[in-house]
Amino acid sequence: MALNDRYEPAGQDVVAEEIEGEVVIVNLNNGNYYSLGHSGSLAWAGIQRRASLQQMQEWQQQHYSGDPEVMNLELERLLQALEEEALIRRVADSTSVAPAEPPGPPESGKQVYQTPLFERFTDMGDLLLLDPVHETEEEKGWPHAKGDG
Repeated sequence: MALNDRYEPAGQDVVAEEIEGEVVIVNLNNGNYYSLGHSGSLAWAGIQRRASLQQMQEWQQQHYSGDPEVMNLELERLLQALEEEALIRRVADSTSVAPAEPPGPPESGKQVYQTPLFERFTDMGDLLLLDPVHETEEEKGWPHAKGDG
C-alpha cells in the first residue's frame, strides 16, 4: 500500500449506510453483509470520499488519541480486509486528484482510539439473492418476472 493510493467502494453493487456510528455494508453480488464499527466508521467515511491512505491516517490522528503506529497498521489491515471481501477497490497513484474533504471534527473532542471492528455475516445471503429484482429482464425491471408479458 502506498500513502497516495486512494480507495473507493467497489461499485454499485456495494451499498452502505451509517446507523448510530456503525456502518452496515451489503454486497449485492453475493448477499453478504458486513458491520463496521469503532474507528472503522471513520475509515469508511474516507473510502466514500475517495481519500488516500495518508489522508485517512491524518483523520484518525485528528479524531482519536492513541499510538499513531498502531492506528496506521490497523487501518492498513482493515483496508486489506475490505479489499479481500471485494467491498472496496484501490485507485493507485492518484497524486493529481484533489484532496478529499475530511469529515467534520469530533463533536466532543478526540475520542480514545478503538481497533476497527469488522464483521461479516453470510446468513442472509441466500435470501438476498432470491430477491425478485435479481430475476427480472433488464428492459422491464421488477415486478415483471422473466418471460412475463
